[in-house]
Amino acid sequence: MRTTRGKWSRAPDVLKTFFWVFVGLFIVVFVIGFFGIRGFIPFSEVFDFLSGLLAGIFGILIGFSIDRFSDVNKDNQTRDDFLNLIREELTDTKNSIYPQKEGVYILYTDIWDSVISSGVIRLLTTEQVTKLSRVYKSIKSASYEAEWIGLNSEDLDSLHYDKARPRAAVAEKLAINLTHHNKRMENISKMIDEVLKEEWWTKTR
Repeated sequence: MRTTRGKWSRAPDVLKTFFWVFVGLFIVVFVIGFFGIRGFIPFSEVFDFLSGLLAGIFGILIGFSIDRFSDVNKDNQTRDDFLNLIREELTDTKNSIYPQKEGVYILYTDIWDSVISSGVIRLLTTEQVTKLSRVYKSIKSASYEAEWIGLNSEDLDSLHYDKARPRAAVAEKLAINLTHHNKRMENISKMIDEVLKEEWWTKTR
């Protein structure tokens, strides 16, 4: 029973609509046909009514199917367009990390933020959302870290040379943070490489 319900819940809305319309139509035809056979309604009137009903219903279904097909195509095109933009953004992010292996970089996530704010994320699969979210979470963390390191560096520049001990402490902390940041950036580059190997990208070209 659970398996059947699970399959039904995953069925496209168009199929569900067709199914319930068919059931309703079958009931109506059965009832009217029954009254016609029993002689309560003239057969000619039954035939005229049913032919008009069937023509109207099938016309509505055809129009609905065409409209639904058009919506699906638009959604697929929108999804593919944004996936292409995401691929370009991730590629640019990776290129901004290498070949420079040291330094602090502010990485931008404009396209991914747009995907979320516009609701386009609903068009992506669970796998795509999971893997892309993991990469972009690391990118955002690295950007926040880069901003913090930049402030830390400004603090170091503002210290007077005669305050050797605080300056040395800040410099040591800054060096540690830079090392950690560069390692994080290296890991992000590897994560981007992995996600760009996914099969979804080839389907959007």
